[in-house]
Amino acid sequence: MKLALGTAQLGTDYGIQGNGKPDPKEAGKLLDAALELGISLFDTAADYGDAEALLGDYLGNGGTRDSVRVVTKLEQGVLDGVPEKKYEAVLEQKIEQSMRRLKSCRLDGLLFHNAEYVFRPRAVEALIEEKYRGDVNQVGVSVYTPAEAEEALAYDGLDVIEVPYNALDRRLDRSGFFRRAKERGMTVFARSSLLQGLLTMPPERLPDFMGFAAPYVAQFQELCGEVSLSPLECAVGFAAAHPCIDYLVFGADSVKQLEEYARAARKGMDPEAYRLIFSKFQDVPERVITPFLWRK
Repeated sequence: MKLALGTAQLGTDYGIQGNGKPDPKEAGKLLDAALELGISLFDTAADYGDAEALLGDYLGNGGTRDSVRVVTKLEQGVLDGVPEKKYEAVLEQKIEQSMRRLKSCRLDGLLFHNAEYVFRPRAVEALIEEKYRGDVNQVGVSVYTPAEAEEALAYDGLDVIEVPYNALDRRLDRSGFFRRAKERGMTVFARSSLLQGLLTMPPERLPDFMGFAAPYVAQFQELCGEVSLSPLECAVGFAAAHPCIDYLVFGADSVKQLEEYARAARKGMDPEAYRLIFSKFQDVPERVITPFLWRK
């Protein structure tokens, strides 16, 4: 397992704790620290505010472009309302825009950010075709649900899949997805190991609208105490220990957060503690593990 730095925090206000995005100078320090820690893959998106442009400026000015990989995602509704015969033309235009912002002549990875496109074969075929045009090394999709993840496995031309995974969200373990993804040779990125910061927040400090999640957070943090790990160490260590996850994608809005996460990932989790956490949270309600349902 390797670490990949997500850049949603660099271009947008992100997560339940809502610390706000850092200014460009602080963002540069954060990216410097990531490289110093050996993190050489950055995960970004056209929808992450100015994150692509910020990354492009940083990598271009620092001369480090050749030593890192950048995986980006297309706009959420990139093909909505577009006739199928124009899919390739639209994707080519969007790829050119991302390459311009990233100051790169090639994209290391390009993913659909809207996972519903996996149910539109013509859309996936158009994305795969972009790989063979030569401007993109690998293509894939970022998914939210087990149904989307399973559908993505049906396409031989997809190389990468990004999934949500954490101690509370065990849906893909139950479905057998990880084993099938490895059999297909797909690279698996896992995000949301902290569930947008929920797992590390004291239950009593959760916003009123998140009260429904408090019992699960409290139970998780009690287990952390049992295995003598902090909530951060436990959440990160659990996800990092999964044998089928290739990259653990995480975000940070300060160098301190970045270093703490990387330290927790490298500390790891002993097998007995892992088995204990793995045996819990087999069927957590969708509302708890799905951030876009939190305010509904």
